[in-house]
Formats: sequence, structure tokens, C-alpha cells
Amino acid sequence: MPQLNPHEYNITIKYDDVTKMFTATILELPDVCEYGDHPMEVYELAIDTIRATTEMFRPIPKPLRNY
Repeated sequence: MPQLNPHEYNITIKYDDVTKMFTATILELPDVCEYGDHPMEVYELAIDTIRATTEMFRPIPKPLRNY
């Protein structure tokens, strides 16, 4: 089985004015939400989550194209 590239997933990063934190969500994994102080931090947490999920729970949804 070919390895998926976690950077191909649709990761959305937003700033929450209420919590004063950044969040990262992954379109293909709707139950995932990462929190942190910096955008790059939450992006890397999301990438790590995708990697861990592919190792622990196969198969996971493939990245959506042209979204």
C-alpha cells in the first residue's frame, strides 16, 4: 500500500478570538481539531495526527483533490 503524504490533506488554520489560540482542522478527518499558540504549531500537530492515524487506523480517507 503506497504511503500517503500528510501534506496533501486539507488543513484549515484559524485564530479564535475567544480562546486566543489557533486551531487546525482536517477536512478529511472531521473529528480532529488541534490547538496551539502559533499557526505553524497547529499545522505540525495536524500533520503528526495524520501520520499517527495512518499508522494506527488503516485505511483513512485519502486527501481530497481540487477542494
